Amino acid sequence: MKKMPINHKVLVLLAFGVTIPLAVLGADEPVVPNDTGRSDPPVDVCNRVRGTCARKQVSTERGCVTPPRIRKRVEPRFPKWAREGLTEGKVTLGVTVENDGTVGRLQIVESTKPGVGFEAAALEAVQQWKYRPADAGGTPIRAYFTVTVEFTYR
Repeated sequence: MKKMPINHKVLVLLAFGVTIPLAVLGADEPVVPNDTGRSDPPVDVCNRVRGTCARKQVSTERGCVTPPRIRKRVEPRFPKWAREGLTEGKVTLGVTVENDGTVGRLQIVESTKPGVGFEAAALEAVQQWKYRPADAGGTPIRAYFTVTVEFTYR
């Protein structure tokens, strides 16, 4: 029986439970994850405007919402292959922040250098981030937004 080569990129994505949205395939708009079975879908706070909302709030389909704010950020490890090749890149992730401030579902929206290891490093780091949860009228709520992780030499 012939052994098939293992595609490590696919294995990494499967290990994190990541789905690749249509945005990766060329769609213009990021895809908000569908959390099946949840009665409280995340509020999309991407590219929202303030409108008539108070300072530091955005107008959403659920009214005025204070978006999540980062409390703990873990820096991603620079992938060995990229470091050896002096490669830089960016990974944009769709992030769902739960109402307790933890990171829930993550999804890759865009990567400037796919296959170098930036995606896995970004997923691993962002999964450990902690947030002050989004807030609607004094109640913590789940929120979806995008985060760009940059890999550059300093």
